[in-house]
Amino acid sequence: MKKILFILIVLLLVTACATSQPAPTSTAIPPSKTPLPPTSTDTPSPTHTPLPTDTPEPTHTPTPSWKPIEIAELDAALGDEGYRRNPMTTGSGVNGFTWVKENPYERTYTWENGVIRLQVLHDKSPSVRSEHMEYKLMVLDKVFPDGFMAKLREEHTAYNDSVEAKVSGEPEQMFTYGDSWDTKEAEYYVVETDLGDYYVRFSLWWWQSTCPSGYECYYENFPGLDFTGDSSLVFHTILLIPDE
Repeated sequence: MKKILFILIVLLLVTACATSQPAPTSTAIPPSKTPLPPTSTDTPSPTHTPLPTDTPEPTHTPTPSWKPIEIAELDAALGDEGYRRNPMTTGSGVNGFTWVKENPYERTYTWENGVIRLQVLHDKSPSVRSEHMEYKLMVLDKVFPDGFMAKLREEHTAYNDSVEAKVSGEPEQMFTYGDSWDTKEAEYYVVETDLGDYYVRFSLWWWQSTCPSGYECYYENFPGLDFTGDSSLVFHTILLIPDE
């Protein structure tokens, strides 16, 4: 009789950096040694100097201040769209829900502190990733301003078109849990931006678990994926964190 193990996934995040440039240097130009032309003895005709005109100051277009939404509004919109929810609590005690509609791997997460996470599988095709993420963005359309959503789509398109098809090299951050399944998580290819009063983070999350020798394992959260040995997944994610 096969032994069965349950595995749950925990996803975490952080970080950013800034660069500076050296001040430009100036180069002095030596005076010209070309002789001056001879001075004319004729009285020059008066010239007309136009009066200066006022130069208008450049106009400053302020950045829209998009305020965080009420997370209950998004929860209601997800429910209206047929998403099923399951309660969850983070390690720091923040309550929330994980929302699933059709694909159990491609979830939306909402927390009571206003944090939102959109997650799809990192398909090798950018067009497939874009299509799957668009299903989630369409739900956000119901509660976020049009300008915010237009900018979020623009930023995601730039990220999606430039990100690597596979994760490799050193991650931005790595987590190991020391559990029976030797679970590891790592975040790759982070791009950060601010949209109004939201901090937005695009990244790939790699996750791996090892089924103990002599067992057959499956994921309670991801039905249908039985495995032995190592099993890994990569998620394409958008994280929105409201300013405090």
